[in-house]
Amino acid sequence: MRGAAVLQPSGEVRKLDHRLFTYRKIVRGKLMYTPIPPASLRGALRHAAYIAARVLGENYSEAYVSLFGSDPRLGEGRDTPVTRRGKIVVTLEEGLTLEELRKLTEVRPRISIDARYGTVRERALMFYEAISEVKDSNGLKPLVYSIDFIEEPTEEELRLFRAAIGLLRGWGIGGLSSLGFGLVERIECEEV
Repeated sequence: MRGAAVLQPSGEVRKLDHRLFTYRKIVRGKLMYTPIPPASLRGALRHAAYIAARVLGENYSEAYVSLFGSDPRLGEGRDTPVTRRGKIVVTLEEGLTLEELRKLTEVRPRISIDARYGTVRERALMFYEAISEVKDSNGLKPLVYSIDFIEEPTEEELRLFRAAIGLLRGWGIGGLSSLGFGLVERIECEEV
């Protein structure tokens, strides 16, 4: 994954406008951090599955709802369907140590453009925290997530899930993806 940034407002004025949001979890007795929370990955996977279900055909809508739960986009009219829980659970298996996170985090400047005039807005200089690349001394470091099924998936659900995983390559997950952060460069799957 190349870089990541999930923004949350900062309490500091003009020094740092947006801090890097990190998800923390104890994994095998060790506190791990990731700039891409499991919920963000699940959300991107859900959106990719929504697109894949539309392409694969009408009979994949039920597989989509079974995997990811209720979705208002599938309802007719303005009523939201009754909430239904999906089968997929995403958890962090391997992330960054606090020391690695601190080494990789940098502060970058950014400006805001006035859309009406195409010029820089007055008082538009901002600063944000970001990670340009998730790597260690050996090169890119993978962020490892586990995707589990609460119930055994059907063949149709697995076909949809695999299509969604395939669509994620090249997508941006998390904040500032329009600036190239959170791009999924490689996906390795191991079915157990």
